[in-house]
Amino acid sequence: MTNLAPALDSGSIRSTYLIEEADFVACHHFGLLEKMKVLDVARPGATFLLNAPYPPHEVWEHLPFEVQQQIIDKHLDFYSIDAYGVARDVGLGGRVNTVMQPCFFALSGFLPADEAIPLIKRTIEKAYGRRGKAMVDRNFAAVDRALSSLAKIDVPPEATSPVHRMPPIEAEAPEFVRSVTARLLAGEGDLLR
Repeated sequence: MTNLAPALDSGSIRSTYLIEEADFVACHHFGLLEKMKVLDVARPGATFLLNAPYPPHEVWEHLPFEVQQQIIDKHLDFYSIDAYGVARDVGLGGRVNTVMQPCFFALSGFLPADEAIPLIKRTIEKAYGRRGKAMVDRNFAAVDRALSSLAKIDVPPEATSPVHRMPPIEAEAPEFVRSVTARLLAGEGDLLR
């Protein structure tokens, strides 16, 4: 993600923090939903932004059952965007950060979009200006198309997916692998004691 800290003049975070209840959760890679508990940190009523390779009316049916259930149980505001599609269309290949960034600002309330977009573009000029006008223009196009490609997903009252999250390790694995390595692979290393 492009570093906006200098442009925002808000200083920088100099420590790491383990977030336990997030107001905003974004998943840039759809496949992570099948492997990791991405929404465990979302507080009830939070906003969830998903980069999904499906049109908005098909996103729900492709989610693992457990993810659907968390979205329902936590009453999440759910949005999706095909950031890879937008990036490809504007000539950025698989680089989705420039697409996801305006969506974050539009949904999070951190900064109003009309303030954030010029800051994002100024940062793009600084970061990519030496690579030429074409590179800057492609990134600007990604920013400009991002919000029009963002869709709110209607959440049905119940989870219906036949797809389930995959276990990180087979049940027959040795005890250490099941109790330690599996948790690391599931992104739960901070929970090990």
